[in-house]
Amino acid sequence: MPAVTVIAGAKFTVELDTVSCTVQIKDGAIDRAVNVINEKTLGPNTTPVATDYEDTVTVNGLYDGGDVGWFNAVWDASETLAPVDVEITDGQTPATTWTGALMPSNLSNNFGAEASAESAVTFTGRLVRSTGV
Repeated sequence: MPAVTVIAGAKFTVELDTVSCTVQIKDGAIDRAVNVINEKTLGPNTTPVATDYEDTVTVNGLYDGGDVGWFNAVWDASETLAPVDVEITDGQTPATTWTGALMPSNLSNNFGAEASAESAVTFTGRLVRSTGV
C-alpha cells in the first residue's frame, strides 16, 4: 500500500517583503491559469498552444488591524501600486517554496456581530516554485 502524506494548512507559512507582521491564516490557495489557444494546422486540425500563464495567491485570515498588521502592509502596497515580495513555504522536508513579486489585486475585510473580523487578500503575478530548498 502506498504511503499517504497529508499536509496540514498550519504547515504553510507566508512572508511579505521584509515587513515584520503576522496574521492567523485560516486558509489560502495558489492557482495557476495557463492561456491556451488552438492554432489551426494543415488540414482541418488544430493543436493547443500555451501562450502565457498567471498565478493567483489568495490568503484568508483573521483581521489583524493596526499599523503593523498584515492587512495594513498589503493595503499600503496597493495604494502605491507596488508589487509585494511573497514567499510561501509548505513546511515539508524537503520544503517546496513559491516566491514572486506579486501585485495585490483584491483586499477585503469581513466582519459581523457574531464572528471574528476576517480579511482576505489576493495577489496576482508570476511565482517561481523551488523544491528541496
